[in-house]
Amino acid sequence: MFNLEQAAQLLIKAKLLDIKGYYEKTHSLRKLLLELREVWRKKEITKSKFIEENKKQLREIMELVMERIKVFENYLEYGKKIKELLEKHLSSFELFIFGSVVKGNFPLV
Repeated sequence: MFNLEQAAQLLIKAKLLDIKGYYEKTHSLRKLLLELREVWRKKEITKSKFIEENKKQLREIMELVMERIKVFENYLEYGKKIKELLEKHLSSFELFIFGSVVKGNFPLV
């Protein structure tokens, strides 16, 4: 999952570098996509060509992002399932859910 996300980041960063010569230093797909959208709004860029050439990859990225959002939004449900699986195989363990997830502060997109 992370390899696809990293590939998307690199693709968007390459496009931003090509168009404006720099990009924001971030790993957030959301920030990168917003930056690319702003560049498109400011300049006359053939959006359809970029989207058409990368339609399949962009669709896969968005599906991945939506899956990750679902997991984080339902962290208690997934935490319970993980706990049940661990109980079957381990006599002792600790399960942690990070505060950023509980607070809803997770930079997925």
